[in-house]
Amino acid sequence: MIKLGNLEIGEKTHIVGVIPGEKFLKEVTNTTIDILELRIDRFDNLEPNFLIETIKDLRKKTTLPLLATIRRKEETDFKPPKHILSEKERLNLFKQVIPFVDGVDIELQAKEIISPVINFAKGKKKTLIISYHNFKETPGNEKLGIIVKEAKRKGADIVKIATYAKNIDDVARLMCFTYQCSQKPLVSISLGKIGSISRIIGSVFGSCLTYAFLDESKNGQLSIKELVDTINRIYERR
Repeated sequence: MIKLGNLEIGEKTHIVGVIPGEKFLKEVTNTTIDILELRIDRFDNLEPNFLIETIKDLRKKTTLPLLATIRRKEETDFKPPKHILSEKERLNLFKQVIPFVDGVDIELQAKEIISPVINFAKGKKKTLIISYHNFKETPGNEKLGIIVKEAKRKGADIVKIATYAKNIDDVARLMCFTYQCSQKPLVSISLGKIGSISRIIGSVFGSCLTYAFLDESKNGQLSIKELVDTINRIYERR
């Protein structure tokens, strides 16, 4: 069983509240979410000491497991990106924050730094999410299978696939792929307005995590309140 902090991953879907910058730290009061993710690329201040102290302060405020990610500009859902970071700069930031969080998310397509990030995270005994984002389309099932196998081969504890849904058929196909995929735990999210339903129904099809920003909606995401209220109502989750 994969663990993230004190949570076992895979038995049920956990709700991840995404913190897209330091100004949203004040929103960390919702105990109905399960995990917090720091979108460090959305922070104004990327000075390592500031980030480390921010994480330490967050630890005092909550016992929720903490994830960290620093999205490459090609895979961010914010346009334009707040920072244009070189891969060397991203690698340095990952190494600074990984010791202080429970898990890290690195993109499968980050060819230049994925291996050192994986090795560093594994050396620190952190849970590793390897993610694939596609903001143009949902690839065919054969391609999706290759993505999952490659991420697992590289050492992913959890594989995350987030792809743009052009229509409801794309949503249905990604959900069915998730249900049939033997390599779990797996996170599957359909991006875009029509894909927002995947954040609710993904649990039925075996997606182990679902995400919402703490204080804003982006690219088909529901607000954290909308997501929590809907999931609690449908699945009688407490």
